[in-house]
Amino acid sequence: MSDTDSFIDEVNEEVRRDRFYFMLKRYGWIAVLAVILLVGGAAWNEYQKAQARAEAETLGDAMFAALSAEDTAARAAAFEKIEATNPRAGAMLGLLTAAEQAQAGETDAAVATLRLHAYVLFQPSQGAPLKASGDSTSPGYGEPGAEWSPSMPQPQPPLKSRSGGSVPATYDSP
Repeated sequence: MSDTDSFIDEVNEEVRRDRFYFMLKRYGWIAVLAVILLVGGAAWNEYQKAQARAEAETLGDAMFAALSAEDTAARAAAFEKIEATNPRAGAMLGLLTAAEQAQAGETDAAVATLRLHAYVLFQPSQGAPLKASGDSTSPGYGEPGAEWSPSMPQPQPPLKSRSGGSVPATYDSP
């Protein structure tokens, strides 16, 4: 009886092995494709991070080189020559340029530089810039082409209701 059981077990193992290899031949490419996609996605992500890091290092080196100039006017000119790769870096460069222009006595140029970069600095969201105060002809709140003003109403954080939902944000009056 044990010889018969061992023979049946052997046949069962062979049948299972054949089924496994059949399924591997039929669907194994899906597992290989999944591994390739996973490794490729991770490599692309790391490549993007390395590129962003290299751009940031280049921008930082250019900023330090501009700061090493002796004269404030020369520093302002050096900052103006630096090209930013994204809006936030451009806003930072604009602030540094305006500060150097103000220290050099070029207040009109400093104000113009700040106005040029203010839309990135004072956005309430990822939308467009804010509306200029007291100007009914300028674009509306959040529309392109508007300027920020300190007398504008500031958005308040959303309130929580007792039921757990959020209440829409309100705005302070100026």
